[in-house]
Amino acid sequence: MSQASANDNHRTNALMVVIPQDGIPSLPQNGQTGMSAPRWQSPSLCVGAGSAAYELKFLLSDAQAQQVVERASGRLSPDPHGDPVLGGAYRTLSLYCDTAQFEVFRGLGSFGRRKHRLRRYGEAPWMYLERKSKWGDRVKKRRTRIENGELAFFSQTMSALTWSGHWFHRHLIRRGLAPVCRIAYERVALVGETLEGPLRLTFDRQIRGVFTSDWNLEAFEEGVPILADHVVCEFKYRGFLPSLFKEIIQALQLTPCPVSKYRAFMRACSLAPSLNDETVLPWDGRAANV
Repeated sequence: MSQASANDNHRTNALMVVIPQDGIPSLPQNGQTGMSAPRWQSPSLCVGAGSAAYELKFLLSDAQAQQVVERASGRLSPDPHGDPVLGGAYRTLSLYCDTAQFEVFRGLGSFGRRKHRLRRYGEAPWMYLERKSKWGDRVKKRRTRIENGELAFFSQTMSALTWSGHWFHRHLIRRGLAPVCRIAYERVALVGETLEGPLRLTFDRQIRGVFTSDWNLEAFEEGVPILADHVVCEFKYRGFLPSLFKEIIQALQLTPCPVSKYRAFMRACSLAPSLNDETVLPWDGRAANV
């Protein structure tokens, strides 16, 4: 891939984020929680950063992913939150929301510009409420942390104005959003810094999902495999494409591509072809573990 084409792809994957002002808690490490140092955070979650963050996604084979790791070796460091038992990976679990007509999945109207999900790392006693809003090649992200016990609030028709998650709950009710599926995977991350800020290289494997209609972010072992023969790789950075990432893209002839775990799960369940404007799947059917 030429330098020009790499920069073109970089520009079409812009990500601007609304940053929480209370910092980003770390992933659980030996049963503890704390505050992550900025250098380990994702570029899209850096407090005080003024420039936009970018993400390039690639769908790689295991062999290609290993080549990327080898070229980054010595120039990036392992994310300290990785579990040695998992080969330096950490477990991630997301709960995706959609309407009964799957308007988010089908990208209809404003639903095509916004995505709502909840995310939990490992066995942490807290989780994140996330909303992404996309306009063209730019995306704003709003993220709030809540304790696991607060998940029960979403089963109510309204929540207290003083609750930190009220804004998210309000959006779900207004847009008719409810849980659709849980998706789990193991992520290995390498991190580093540039003059423009931190950069992060991630590899997602063992991706699988189950349908659910419950506000539940408990881990599960079974599920429908997603992209089983591939590794989802992401290059995350601020400003211009870092020279390291540019070198890797050019040397390995990598081509960025859009990858959605939610849509991949729906397709893996053979639901995507049947979803049309009149399709409404029963919540009971979506609640069953596949």
